[in-house]
Amino acid sequence: MFCYEPITLKRKELYELVWSEPLIKLSKKFGLSDNGLRKICKRHNIPVPGIGYWAKKAAGQQLKKIPLANASSEKTITINPSPSYPLRSDADSDCSQNLESDQNIPPIIVSKSLRDPHPLVNQSREIIELCKPDDDGILVPKNKKCLDIRVSEKTLSRALRIFDALIKGLRDHGFTVSHEDGSTKVQIQDEWLGFGISEEIVSRTVPPKEINLDGSYQFSHSRFDRVRSPSGNLCLTIHDTGYFWAYNFRKTWRDTKRKQDSLDSFVAGLIKIVAQKKEYQRKQEEEERLRREMARQREEQQKARAELERKIRQEQAHVNKLITDAENYKKSKLIRDFIAAVQNEQQKGKSVYVPAEAYNEWIEWARDQADRLDPLAVSPASIIDSATKEDGEDRNKW
Repeated sequence: MFCYEPITLKRKELYELVWSEPLIKLSKKFGLSDNGLRKICKRHNIPVPGIGYWAKKAAGQQLKKIPLANASSEKTITINPSPSYPLRSDADSDCSQNLESDQNIPPIIVSKSLRDPHPLVNQSREIIELCKPDDDGILVPKNKKCLDIRVSEKTLSRALRIFDALIKGLRDHGFTVSHEDGSTKVQIQDEWLGFGISEEIVSRTVPPKEINLDGSYQFSHSRFDRVRSPSGNLCLTIHDTGYFWAYNFRKTWRDTKRKQDSLDSFVAGLIKIVAQKKEYQRKQEEEERLRREMARQREEQQKARAELERKIRQEQAHVNKLITDAENYKKSKLIRDFIAAVQNEQQKGKSVYVPAEAYNEWIEWARDQADRLDPLAVSPASIIDSATKEDGEDRNKW
């Protein structure tokens, strides 16, 4: 559970908290990263457990806490959660459980000699020992069956021992290490991450071996040469992150004489990147789901709007037809009244409107026109219908 409100506590209380559980777990309760909480402790001169402390303690070693200076101080500390701290959901809970379970796994210790090496390490040793150093003094194997190891002859033995201890430590965590097509990878929570070990190269300026003192002096920046050579410092690096979100994650661990216990930290780094990768994928899937849901809703809204417009057009057509039928019905009644008037005049012997010889034909024709207009009567056929059909066919041609 994450805290969204600032927390105020005594300096001694924070000291007890940081020595009660790993920072990576405790920092979540404050809405901070473990590095963020470590900086707060450093700012207030609160010592924190070193790397490998919790693993060694879980292995049964008796370890002493670094005492708190000025423990009697009543100074209070206010911890504000970081707004940029990535809140994580249950999607990466499995990886978090792996970090917690690491406390029951012995720390990864590099042996002083390569005894009973892992088959991949033994195979790589045979390949690398046959390699010749490149211009920088680094052994670069061309055989793709070799582990991702790029070191000099002097550090090869230590690099192999580190790699052997790391592979066995990853195996103890339940992870699978594989090597394929020149790439060394570890599988964590169904995710594969590449990693390798290399030796840092240093560049230094040296004077030329021969200087011609005869003749006139010529100034030139090239009188000194740049020489690159192995530094003796090894680096473990996580490859294949390939995600913009991983830019603020640590990917390199340097193994110097003052820092020999970084393998446990390296494994924790692998787990953190996988956890963040899963969270990133979960967010991407959630965004895609929301996008599809919004698209579906828009499509449904468009269909509903189209259906509403169709019903409006249909209703308007019905209204227009009703008005037209009512007007035609009125016209048909007007025509019938007119026919009755013509008949009345004819009976009086008056044939002003229709000649007597055309009277009967006109009466029949006029009644047909009244029936054609009357929506309540059967409409008789008319030559006008043929003209209307022909006009429609002509319009369709266009």
